[in-house]
Amino acid sequence: MGGRRRPKIGPDALLPLDQDQFLHACRVAEAAATQGMPIENLENYSVASDLGSEVSTHRFADERMSQAMLGVKTVAGLTDEEFRRFVLRFLAMIEVMEDRRVERWTRDIVDEDERYEEVNAAVIRAAAVAPLNEDQRFDPVEFFQQVKAIASGHRDEGRLRGTPQ
Repeated sequence: MGGRRRPKIGPDALLPLDQDQFLHACRVAEAAATQGMPIENLENYSVASDLGSEVSTHRFADERMSQAMLGVKTVAGLTDEEFRRFVLRFLAMIEVMEDRRVERWTRDIVDEDERYEEVNAAVIRAAAVAPLNEDQRFDPVEFFQQVKAIASGHRDEGRLRGTPQ
């Protein structure tokens, strides 16, 4: 983990979100991305980029992340400020999911010839409230301590299906 430094933002953007609200927004994001939510206002929008000798076209409607974020923005009922905080925490959660400690909190499933990774809801809840550092990242040690504490209080809550592998 690590990567490049992210731009500075105001301290309010680093505030936690309500765990239930964040979990709901993640479920909306999952549904929008995995079920191919139509993005009417972006489906005809594309960007051509010239990368040296290659020109490629990127269609935003074809991207699961675009579908997920538009789904959250239009359906989850978040204010603009809550949406900004959701996006920061969601991206930080994706990054911390690369840590090997997450394996304890996930499992692989096969559904209709597709393989998915399910994520324990405690991971999602921890992403709602764990402290973000100034680079908008979670400290992995603190994050997984938070996951463990939350998991002990939310038995049988279920899991969130992740992206296909």
